[in-house]
Amino acid sequence: MEEKKVSPFFVAEISANHKQSLPTARRLVELAAKSGADAVKFQTFLPQHMTPKRIAYSVSGEHSLWGGRNLYELYLEAQTPWEWHKELFDLANSLNLIAFSSPFCEKSVEFLEQLNCPIYKVASLETGDRNLLRAIASTSKPVIASTGASTLEELDSMVHLLQSLNVKDLTLLLCTSAYPASPSEIHLSRMEFLKNRYSVPVGLSDHTKGLGVSIFASALGATVVERHFIEFRSENSLDSEFSLEPSEFELMVKSIREGLESIGEPKWRIQDSEKSSRELRRSLYVVTDVKKGDRITIDNVRALRPNLGLAAERSDLLLGKTFSRNINANSPLTPEDVHE
Repeated sequence: MEEKKVSPFFVAEISANHKQSLPTARRLVELAAKSGADAVKFQTFLPQHMTPKRIAYSVSGEHSLWGGRNLYELYLEAQTPWEWHKELFDLANSLNLIAFSSPFCEKSVEFLEQLNCPIYKVASLETGDRNLLRAIASTSKPVIASTGASTLEELDSMVHLLQSLNVKDLTLLLCTSAYPASPSEIHLSRMEFLKNRYSVPVGLSDHTKGLGVSIFASALGATVVERHFIEFRSENSLDSEFSLEPSEFELMVKSIREGLESIGEPKWRIQDSEKSSRELRRSLYVVTDVKKGDRITIDNVRALRPNLGLAAERSDLLLGKTFSRNINANSPLTPEDVHE
């Protein structure tokens, strides 16, 4: 029997969608629970741990969402204040959600350990920070690592380091670090490549606008599906353009679970729900009055509904045989009616 497909671990990424409002952040956690998420994820950093304030660096003007923005000011807007974390983690836990985070430096890991963070996420652009990777590995917690904008050599180095530090529960997420990402640049076939190369579970961090990529990734075996989450895209946050609203997230979860349930097994059989439909299959009927000894022809026996007579598939085999008794028109043809 084919192994039953298991539903992915659904992660609602809060990221910057709280827009520096704790009530909004709480609302997003509550909505994530109602929308079918298994977990909510935050990002834990301080702007000064991301980039020096004195460096007047701006994001490339070619960036679709954040082009021209000062990097430090961008992180200042995007950060989830550390003093919110415990309240948000506690709220998530009370709603049967797993709360975890992407730390961006060793101090962030230390802080999250105080909250007993159960999982650590390595963001795509952090796969080369070996000090951060060592700090995460030292917790002995499960690790989920995104792979966006990383070369194979960089991924090889990250995976080797984490596994050499005894990280036993490692999941890689296929990720295209574009915001939003085009479905044509996702290349879901790379999930199988990652799985075979590193012998670890593989999921998807999806920055596309729709649901199709996430749904299809699940059919291909994604063990994690992570989507950015917002109440209303019209709020125009840093991540709003590629975030899902609650109704969309809920539809994604429902569609994936239904789709995976439908895969089933390759054994062919009539389903229980189909049995009543078989009553409406065509069967053979005598359509004119006939007498005992008359031959069966295409003019006096035809396939009609409902399924009360001999199977319609037997019509060719019966042609030329004779009737064993007189039969009135519009009567189902039974085995006793045919003289063999």
